[in-house]
Amino acid sequence: LFETVPNPSDSLSSGSTVQSKIGGIILLNVTASGVTKKQAAITQFSFPPFIDSFDSLKGAIEVQNTGTTYFRPVGKIHLTGVIGKGSYDVEPLVFLAGQSRILITSQESESGQYSLNLPGFYIGKYEVSTEFTLDDSTIKITGKKSFYAVPWKAGVGLLFFIFFVILIRIRKKTHEIHH
Repeated sequence: LFETVPNPSDSLSSGSTVQSKIGGIILLNVTASGVTKKQAAITQFSFPPFIDSFDSLKGAIEVQNTGTTYFRPVGKIHLTGVIGKGSYDVEPLVFLAGQSRILITSQESESGQYSLNLPGFYIGKYEVSTEFTLDDSTIKITGKKSFYAVPWKAGVGLLFFIFFVILIRIRKKTHEIHH
């Protein structure tokens, strides 16, 4: 917090004084009973059902605060599959009452548009799951989704290569027959 105040003591000068202060955000809950309602729901689990094996895995898990107070998610997002597995901590960002936002992992905190953005090679069936609590409470939110990774771009390229090799051999044979 910065504040500038004109210096009124001298009418001929155009000086001012500058002050700086330290400030912070305080979140308060005011209730008649002293009980707050923490509640959340996963509103979107957007991971594609199929990806190319050579593409990055990109997906988002959106959570809505359906309670009457704020919370911070504490938990992980897990990826398990044929080739490997991994766990990623969820960043404990504040979810205000009524707010929807994407769960962010420490691995993907720069862009903020994905929960996971993992380059690598994937093949077969994988499962993305999340499990988190609202602050340090016993309220647990879970969700999961499966997807399949197939090297379809490489497969299409291989089919075109085979097609052209066969086409060249056929032309070469017909060329030999005519000569």
